[in-house]
Amino acid sequence: MLMRLNSKKQLVLILAIFLICVALYFQSKLKKSIYIYTLGEQSLWKFCPAIETDENRQFDIDDKTVSSFSKVLNISQPRRDKYVVWRCDGGCGGFADRLRGIVSGYIWAWILNRKFVIRHTKPCPLWIFYPNHYNWNQSYPEFTSSKKHAIYYKVSKVLTLASNETLEQYDDVDVILFYSNLDSTRDLMVNPKYLKHFKKLSPVLGVDINRETVNLAYKELFTRIFLFLFKLNRNVRKELSEFLEQKAKPDQKTMLVCAQLRVGGDTMFQNSWVSKYQLAQMAWKNVISKIPGITDGTFFTLDNGSLAQIWRFLNTSVASTKDWRIYLMTDSEQLRKLVSERFSHSRVVDLPGEVTHIDRSNEEASCLSMRKMIQDWYVMTQCDRLLLTEGSKYGILASWLREWIHPYNLRHRDTQLYVLFRKDFKIVSVKKMHHVFAGM
Repeated sequence: MLMRLNSKKQLVLILAIFLICVALYFQSKLKKSIYIYTLGEQSLWKFCPAIETDENRQFDIDDKTVSSFSKVLNISQPRRDKYVVWRCDGGCGGFADRLRGIVSGYIWAWILNRKFVIRHTKPCPLWIFYPNHYNWNQSYPEFTSSKKHAIYYKVSKVLTLASNETLEQYDDVDVILFYSNLDSTRDLMVNPKYLKHFKKLSPVLGVDINRETVNLAYKELFTRIFLFLFKLNRNVRKELSEFLEQKAKPDQKTMLVCAQLRVGGDTMFQNSWVSKYQLAQMAWKNVISKIPGITDGTFFTLDNGSLAQIWRFLNTSVASTKDWRIYLMTDSEQLRKLVSERFSHSRVVDLPGEVTHIDRSNEEASCLSMRKMIQDWYVMTQCDRLLLTEGSKYGILASWLREWIHPYNLRHRDTQLYVLFRKDFKIVSVKKMHHVFAGM
């Protein structure tokens, strides 16, 4: 009788999950409120992964290109019950920092021949992405008395291991929990112990890996690993496609001019759990404070000097064509308003949502902000001319991906990429400083 009851409960549970999947599918079609839509996508990511089967490959690369590097990057036969788990339970930094930590974690798993898992819980699960060519959304053993776990909270410890020691000293550890949000890949590249691993990648990356070329090699490796791991979920991909086709780039003649202008400062940490004291202790804060004129996390100030350069860039960009659109990615509502007032409202396009730092205590707002930030990030990859703020990792990583998934494949063309320098507000074409831009 008890077994029959359990069977009935299981049947009811399976039926309920099926009905949830169907309801979420029609909910996404109806496009109800953005937060309900977001909750639906999270549930879809958790319960209904098989639904993600459409053939839309926009913002992705073809299988032939992937196969050229998947043979050497894929962890095809990982050791049984051995894992590297990249986790984010809060305090993980911005979107770019998280991606760098994820790529570093995958490299650890690749070198140690372990399964790689991503557990992203703050501000919400990584529902906006699905596994692409590697399943990082898999289970792993939680803490038990029979399992050994190594936990790395300290970035300095991770970097010391990468550059001076060997990772194999943790062979008896079943689960390596990887909390770092900084890059340790380049340290591993120049570690003599692991140089042979990376030399296998040289033909695929098109770079002879050594100390002099490590930044360029990292750029090529990061982009490939990202494309290998991630694809946008169907709903977000469709939403972005419709926005580009209907507003940002309605036809091939339309020039999409983009400016990613991070102003920074205390305004981006309003309502944040990060206090000013904690902010002062962060590693990146210490680095920023050493830059002349940058003392409070500000990337640049909105004054006559900076605005004159921004207006000159936008005016020059749109003067060469009759059909243009401007897309602005910024954390400054003041700058957004100024751009909208200066140019035709119908020509300045945007996706809805608030841009803030995603490490906030308000999880609902942070989750929606993460969605907006990732959408903006992908829009940057489709821009015909792109201006970035010097030192913004978020913009730099998007520009790397842009070379691969822009409709005109910019890997062997003039990328029309420019950087606004913070000290003197000069705007410089990246083709004149590519060796500098490759490292960040």
